[in-house]
Amino acid sequence: MSLVASVLNHPLLVLIFCAAIWGASASLYKIGSFYATGLELAFLRLFVGGLCLVMICVMQKKLVLKKKDIFNFLFIGLFNFAIPFLLIAKASSFMDTGIITILNGFYPIFVAILSSLVLKQKMSRQSMFGVFLALCGFFMIYVNVFLKNSQININTIGVLMVVCANICYAIAVIFNKARCKDIDPIISSAFSISFGAICLMPFFASSFNFSNLLIPKFVLVILTIGIFGTAIAYYLYFLIIKKYGTSIASMESFLIPIFGSFYGFLFFHEKITIFKIIGGLLILAGMKFLINFSFIKAIKDISKKV
Repeated sequence: MSLVASVLNHPLLVLIFCAAIWGASASLYKIGSFYATGLELAFLRLFVGGLCLVMICVMQKKLVLKKKDIFNFLFIGLFNFAIPFLLIAKASSFMDTGIITILNGFYPIFVAILSSLVLKQKMSRQSMFGVFLALCGFFMIYVNVFLKNSQININTIGVLMVVCANICYAIAVIFNKARCKDIDPIISSAFSISFGAICLMPFFASSFNFSNLLIPKFVLVILTIGIFGTAIAYYLYFLIIKKYGTSIASMESFLIPIFGSFYGFLFFHEKITIFKIIGGLLILAGMKFLINFSFIKAIKDISKKV
């Protein structure tokens, strides 16, 4: 049995690993912001992650780029990776990292709203209630931001950046379902991430101080977020979806805010306020109603398939 197959026999551990590393993204961005801009961090993450995924595809003899897929991968590269990574990296340099990871759980809400508006998909009462709960959670988070710091203008900009990043994620999800549903997600991610890096490359090359690559702490941040937080995490996540289904894989969305808030508290002494707790729980409850997720059912499904 191969190492990957052995790992996939423990899906809960894989999902916890993915949630732990994705929950650390904002914290890693904040550390990296002492050495590089948000754009430079986003590019380096995409470059390292894309390179690793391309190598995986080459080893598995899956690296085939069809002409008709170039626009699709470019679009997803921009809206699912380049733009949101840039916005979140920039916001992480001055915002509470725990709040960023909580708000990042908002993208299923935008998927539901955009699907209703653009694709004319009718929302059930349960989904509408989920959206309402999530919006209430967003309001609580914003109250937390307002009470924490008198610099409300800069914090409002940070919140809007994260919201815009989630809107970009939602656009990419809807586009991916419509145009790339028959493409192996690992191949799609490898090319999309690489194209996202290519889009940012001209801006990166003109501003980056390459001497920063000699700083061990900065290199460690980039390798961690690029290799583990992008290549390995996405690769394992898509394998979990393929083997166990999206309902089980959705579990990691509920775990990321927990890890993100913990890292912010541990490394940056960010306060876990009552507003943050209530806001986070409301957003998670909204997601639960929206995607009709059940932890008990997911765990039972896992036990049946392992």
